[in-house]
Amino acid sequence: MGKRKAIIIAVSAIVIIGVVLFYFFHPHSYSLIEGKTATCTEDGYEIYRCWCGNEYRTEQKQLGHKYKSSVEEPTCTDAGKTIYICEVCGDSYDELIKTIGHDYEESTKEPTCTESGEKEFKCKNCGDTYAEPIEALGHEYKDGVCVRCGETDPFAKSVQNETKATASAQTSVAQQNNNSVKTNNPNPNIDPVYGSASDADWAAMGVTELDPSVVDAPVYDPYDLHFE
Repeated sequence: MGKRKAIIIAVSAIVIIGVVLFYFFHPHSYSLIEGKTATCTEDGYEIYRCWCGNEYRTEQKQLGHKYKSSVEEPTCTDAGKTIYICEVCGDSYDELIKTIGHDYEESTKEPTCTESGEKEFKCKNCGDTYAEPIEALGHEYKDGVCVRCGETDPFAKSVQNETKATASAQTSVAQQNNNSVKTNNPNPNIDPVYGSASDADWAAMGVTELDPSVVDAPVYDPYDLHFE
């Protein structure tokens, strides 16, 4: 009986020792029991535990953003921007780009004496346009003719025509007076062209009034009678 009891105790001791040894020296089999995935801005971690209660923790540093950029080009009047979007988390931000402003090219339609001109400005970037009028130059006459366009001065034309008409009328009146003197001359001794006579002689010839104002035509006067 005592021998059997000793065997049981010995076996029990061996089992206990084996269990203790296995507990402390067994290969651990860990399973993930808790964790947090790292993000662009926060650290992550994982906790693993074995069936025996042994556990360990791992840390993961934040990933940081991975931005991809796209550009909205600025115009002459509107600002543009560069857009950054994180490929991991979708976070985004913008950077403004200043307007480029207009870059105008100038072209000119020259004015004439009678028509106005124009300066046109067109932006090389966006096509925006505006214009500035240029007043007509007006005629610049010299010797009755415009030095720019060759147009004859209408006032000079009018004066010239009036002068011709006046001269023609004066010549006609003078010719009529000549004819009247020659026809009604009662004294053949008086040369109606180069002779001289008194007022009484002129009255006898039917000439009652002389017109000394006709300068450019061949006329008679009281002191120097001369006809051509």
